[in-house]
Amino acid sequence: MTYAPLNPGTYHVDPSASWVDFTTTHLFGLGKVTGRMTIDAGEISVAETPASSTISLVASASSFDTGNPARDKAVKSKRFLDAIQHPVISYSSSELKQDGDHWLLTGELNVLGQSAPLVVRIGEVASDSAAFSAKAAGVVDRYALGVTKAKGMAGRRLEFTVTIQAQSEANGEAAVGGSSSANPPKYKESAR
Repeated sequence: MTYAPLNPGTYHVDPSASWVDFTTTHLFGLGKVTGRMTIDAGEISVAETPASSTISLVASASSFDTGNPARDKAVKSKRFLDAIQHPVISYSSSELKQDGDHWLLTGELNVLGQSAPLVVRIGEVASDSAAFSAKAAGVVDRYALGVTKAKGMAGRRLEFTVTIQAQSEANGEAAVGGSSSANPPKYKESAR
């Protein structure tokens, strides 16, 4: 994995260039579902000692998008994410540690007002003096967050990759607004 050193300081996530891609299953594990959620805000505090760095991210539950309007509406409904009553999905880190050639970020994921531990493996970091980009991956167990409807029919676990671009607070304002990349992927179902 590739890691570039980051200048200590506070960085703000650029929502127009940051998102979460995910993969899960449906039809009792026979079908594959891919999708994306937007990251609406976030802050990364890079410390002089890397292990003391922290990150917090906020995503919109209503941004859940698999390219299937009926499924997306169902997932945003009270049965699953309840995006009207619980519009925010958030993550806050509590520990960053090196594990061999990788860095692992441990924190709490909050969905539907419930929290569960989540470990994220940082895959790569690229930086310059004013900004950086990073990718990280992990697995969410929706049952641990109280999202338990359609057991078996809908996948229990979502594998995800987070793509983040962030700008240094010391180097001017980060971009605000926006919801996804300029060229979002086409989502599709496929049989395994």
